[in-house]
Amino acid sequence: MFLLLSTLFINAQNDLLGKWDASCVSEQVTESSIRNCSICPFELKDNNASIQGFQMQFSNDSLSIVTNTNKTTLSYKYNTGKRVLEFNYNKQEYKFKVLIQTEPKIQLLKDKNNNIVLLKQRD
Repeated sequence: MFLLLSTLFINAQNDLLGKWDASCVSEQVTESSIRNCSICPFELKDNNASIQGFQMQFSNDSLSIVTNTNKTTLSYKYNTGKRVLEFNYNKQEYKFKVLIQTEPKIQLLKDKNNNIVLLKQRD
């Protein structure tokens, strides 16, 4: 049992290294509105809005966020004990809890408003 629990608490910063496809999980708030994390890019086309996926690329000292229109490289902080990822992007501060789960090629990020970003590791 101890071995299983210690395996779940491995250093998430090492787990995040590499390239990830990010998708945004939306929550239906009312019949006509949804909510998702503000980091999620959206496209407005013909009066229809759609949420776009993006990429996150982690190195030891930087994070690149790649959308359909640009690539931004920035620094980030990761608190191993609290499993909290923090960075500033597009003049906004982001703080995500890295949730504990058992699939190493998937990471779940949860912000303070309980919005979820799903990361799938690229091969």
